[in-house]
Amino acid sequence: MQTNSAVEKKEPKAKRDAAWQKRAVKAILQGDLKDLAALRPAIAANSILKARENGHHAEVALIEAVSAQKLEMVQWLLEKSARDNIDVKKIVTLARQKRTALMVAAAFGNVEIVKALIPVSAVKALDNDGDDALLHAASSGSPETVLELLPICDAKIHGGRGATALMVMASEDTRSQEEAFRALLAASDPLSQDEDGDTALMWAARWGYLEAVKILLPHSDPKHKNSMKKTAFDYALTRDDNVKAWATLDVLADTASRKKVDEVFKGAPAGEMPRWAARVEAEALAAAMAMPDGALESRAASKRKPGGAKRV
Repeated sequence: MQTNSAVEKKEPKAKRDAAWQKRAVKAILQGDLKDLAALRPAIAANSILKARENGHHAEVALIEAVSAQKLEMVQWLLEKSARDNIDVKKIVTLARQKRTALMVAAAFGNVEIVKALIPVSAVKALDNDGDDALLHAASSGSPETVLELLPICDAKIHGGRGATALMVMASEDTRSQEEAFRALLAASDPLSQDEDGDTALMWAARWGYLEAVKILLPHSDPKHKNSMKKTAFDYALTRDDNVKAWATLDVLADTASRKKVDEVFKGAPAGEMPRWAARVEAEALAAAMAMPDGALESRAASKRKPGGAKRV
């Protein structure tokens, strides 16, 4: 049975530990390397920090520094981990996913921290969702990070729910990431499918990203149907009625049935599906020109007759 004196002896240490952790977290978040280096006992890259300014949340020191995006702090912890014989490859987040420091840096899209971590990381490691660093980078919005990781990662890996890095990046705005997206496409299989049978083209169509759809279309099977019998055009059709969705539908119009596209076109705001409008107009003109002489005039005249009208 624990005595009161034993509890009293533990309390001061617990308070000291809490104060130490709070000071360590504050130093990391503020980028105060001098205060971090002055901690006693000395902090290590794999030290567990439980106290945070925004609430109680346990995390590893290196992961905390990466999440705070403090490059100098990360470099200092990496140098210290080498002196302390700490294997950075074994340092992962305490949450269920168990992500490495490299994955966290990739998710934030901080290419400089990614560069610092690559030499000491297991670059092909997977988290508990089956995602690698490249998959995390694909959703970061940082083309530089994708290009940095692409040569050393496997772009064909299927992560959570069977998604590939190409699918994930196709669901992002690729207008400022075209170089990285094309490089990722070259290293990937655009016909690959996730657990629902969706391809990268379908991911792009679902989110209405026109640029990604245009890039993927020549390399994809636009008539492919997933497990729910949906095509890329069907996904674009379920988007809200905005300019982005109509433009995507216009690009994918040639891949759907004529009946379906004509129905969609009837409800499109003027000028929102210019490619299909031009096609319909050209077909109408061609049909008119193919009519025999006088047929067009007699057809127009027949439309003007008040069929069934009473004579006076």
